[in-house]
Amino acid sequence: MRSAARAAPAVPVPNRQIGEVAWEIDGRTYIVRPTFELLTQIEGSVGGYVAILQSLSPGGAWRASDVIRVVALCTGVSPEEAHAWSIRHGVLHLAGLVTEFLLSALSGEDDRAEEPAASEPAAPAEAPARPAPH
Repeated sequence: MRSAARAAPAVPVPNRQIGEVAWEIDGRTYIVRPTFELLTQIEGSVGGYVAILQSLSPGGAWRASDVIRVVALCTGVSPEEAHAWSIRHGVLHLAGLVTEFLLSALSGEDDRAEEPAASEPAAPAEAPARPAPH
């Protein structure tokens, strides 16, 4: 009987089609997936989507405590460990990771180039020129 599990790659690779991003922190890669549950927890921890969108807007700024809470939620580490990361790596670095994740989650975009959908018909080929009547 074959197992449904498969060996994980040596370096985890995020699935951009479902909004995953990879965070490299302290030599470990965290694959962060935007699930409904996680986004709801983030919304509750930072004061709602209006606060999130204000933080993501030009001129917006994250509060350090919000960044630490979101990093802890996304990685599953304790708030104390996320705080230690903010000291070692800088809260601005972590804020960049959080921003990348939330923009990916809220926009649904990935790194793929725009490709026509498989259901879209191909552009018609130009019809060959007809000879002019004599």
